[in-house]
Amino acid sequence: MTTETLSTTAPLKMADIARMAGVSVSTVSRALAGSPLIPKPLRDKIAAIAEEHGYVVNQAARNLRLKRTRTIGLVLPDDGDRKLRDPHLLSMMGALTQAVFKRGYELLVLKTPAKRQGALKDLVRSQRFDGMLVLPDTAAQDQHEALSDLARYYAPLVVWGRLPDQSYCGVEASTATDENAEEMVDLLFQRLSEDEKAKAVK
Repeated sequence: MTTETLSTTAPLKMADIARMAGVSVSTVSRALAGSPLIPKPLRDKIAAIAEEHGYVVNQAARNLRLKRTRTIGLVLPDDGDRKLRDPHLLSMMGALTQAVFKRGYELLVLKTPAKRQGALKDLVRSQRFDGMLVLPDTAAQDQHEALSDLARYYAPLVVWGRLPDQSYCGVEASTATDENAEEMVDLLFQRLSEDEKAKAVK
């Protein structure tokens, strides 16, 4: 298959990629963002055309257009510095960082006062990330209640640890740090994908 040759004097636009691939601009945008809404063979075709012609995605413009930050928020327990020096917690943070980076996202580490009412909701309203991973203070019942309340309207949320009456998505906390991290991030990206599909239908 021969693709159309463009002038090297003008910067390549997404519309040019769309014309060469025979698809819409929105399809190109989704394909270059790795959206599961676009079949993989078509994503690969569009990516190959873009690479062949030296097209580079303007990440800032794309994120603004799609209302995505390509960032995941990691909320740490707020119970003093002692907990943050715990080797297992640090290992979990490292494993989560790697799992998120593998998927082409950045990680924003956050610490919010667990005792302040509405603190988790304020983080979500800040729109600094697309999804939230939480390493909670499992002994704090008020934090558990805040997470349950948040989960009623905020879907891309995954918590390390489970309680019997939880309404949020959580994974069983264990000493298998890498496995826990992969499970959390897999679940989060599944929920992000479902959220994207739901928005596309509207």
